[in-house]
Order: sequence, then structure tokens, then C-alpha cells
Amino acid sequence: MIQVLIAYDNTPSTELWDLFQSCADEAKQICFNNSIHYTSIDYPVLNKDSITSNMTNSQVCVIAAHGGDSEIYNNQGDIVISSEYDFNDCFNGKGLYTISCLCGKELCPYFRKHGLSFFVGYNDTFTVKGEPAPFVSSAMSGFRSILSGDTLEVAHQKMLDSFDTEIGQQDNIDPLIAIELLHNKEALVFEYEDKNLTIEELD
Repeated sequence: MIQVLIAYDNTPSTELWDLFQSCADEAKQICFNNSIHYTSIDYPVLNKDSITSNMTNSQVCVIAAHGGDSEIYNNQGDIVISSEYDFNDCFNGKGLYTISCLCGKELCPYFRKHGLSFFVGYNDTFTVKGEPAPFVSSAMSGFRSILSGDTLEVAHQKMLDSFDTEIGQQDNIDPLIAIELLHNKEALVFEYEDKNLTIEELD
């Protein structure tokens, strides 16, 4: 049985908390639409130990929180996921789908080296302007595709197509929003070993 871990920082004092909440809500809806079970954690239990324990029975972790080159952290600055801590191979054979700044730089190659089946994230800042809807839609489109049963290669292309659609629509409404969406698209890191892998084949 497929199980998804949805982790997010929705503390109102956190910058972009509404984006993180919206991404988590979208992830839950996608799971529901595909009859996939999920576990949800947010602050104050958003920490390294809760990630490690919940990934034991999960195949994919979706996390929406602030990040750096080699880590994702909560609103208190506590490490949630990092390349500098031993995660006991809890991501081996699994997927990590992030809506977090910069972690595509070092966190991605670290976990890929340690058996992660796929990684989605960004190697630059994830920027938002105005209402979060177009940013949530594009950022979560790959997850939507993966959970529908698409291969990782197809999900990657659908995610790029979703960015292009949102950029095209916003270009006629607010070009500054389109610019931010293009920035996110160009920062996207979507890596995998097996282009034909589907969620049913994850450990």
C-alpha cells in the first residue's frame, strides 16, 4: 500500500506560511483523489525525528518549508532534513518532493548518493508574488502526475508544461508574476535514476 508523508511549516509567523499550507492542502487533495493514504505533520512536530519515524512506512515525502543548500528547517531554525545528519537510509528507494529554496544544490545529490529514487526541488530561491495559486499549481503538478501513476519522465515533462501554462496565462495578466514563475521553472531540479519508475515501484 502506498503511503505519503506530507510535512509543512504553517506557523503564521513563518514567511510564506500560506504557500506552505496551500501546497500541503493540495498534496492532501491529490492523495485523496488517488485513494492514497497519507500522514500529515506540521509545527511543532515538524522535526528530524518525526520525519525519520514516519518515513519508515512512507514511499514519498512531500515537504513545504524553508530550505538552504543542504537542509530544510522549521520556523525555529531546527533542522528537519539535512545532508549533515544520519537519516539511517530512511529515504533509500523512496522519493523526496520539496517546495523549499536551494536544497537542490547539495541536499539532492547527497540523498541521491544514498539511494533516493527521485528528488524534486529547487537550486535557487522559490519565489512568490501575489496570490499563491499559480505557484502552488505549478509546484505541485509533478506530484499530481506521480500519484496518478505516470512515470517519472512523464511527470517531469508535465511539470515543465504546467509551469509554461501558468507563465503564459500570467503573462497576459501580470508579467511580474510570470517572471517569478519562470524563475522557479529555471531553478527546478527533478532528478531520478529510472525514467520509467512509477510510484507503485517505490520501496
